Formats: sequence, structure tokens, C-alpha cells
Amino acid sequence: MVIPPAVADDQHMRIEQCKAGELSGKHRYYLRESDDPAAPWLFVTDAKYGFWTDTETGLRTYYMTFTLSAGTERMFNPDDMIDVAWPE
Repeated sequence: MVIPPAVADDQHMRIEQCKAGELSGKHRYYLRESDDPAAPWLFVTDAKYGFWTDTETGLRTYYMTFTLSAGTERMFNPDDMIDVAWPE
């Protein structure tokens, strides 16, 4: 099955909410290009965990970076609930 790099509408898509940290780069799914509900769905080409450490407090903050088919990235907290589209 050929996965188109972008989908402009929700036709033939199953849309669910899930935690960003539950996703990986090994599955076929789409994220919106932005938080705008009219933004196109873009295919996720890679997903990675990352973290940074505050040098003053030592507090470590984790995040997920998703690379999209347009070459752009979206970043989320692993506990963020996000809309995900799966091809049907």
C-alpha cells in the first residue's frame, strides 16, 4: 500500500487521541501540520525521544519530536494527548 505524504481531508482516516509517548516511528500514521483543525495531515517519517536538563536545578524535561513528510517537525511532551490519523 502506498502511503501519501499528505492528506487534506479526513476521508479514509481513522482519527484517535493518544499520548505522544505511545507513538513510535515504526507505525504508519499522520499528524496535523499544526494545531489548526484545517491543517493537512502529514505522514510521520520518524519519531524520537529527547530530553534537556536545566543546568541550575538539574530538572530533566522529556519530549517527543516527530518528523513529518514535509520535512518539518512537531514537538510534544510524552504525556500530551494528540490527534493521530491512521489510514484505513
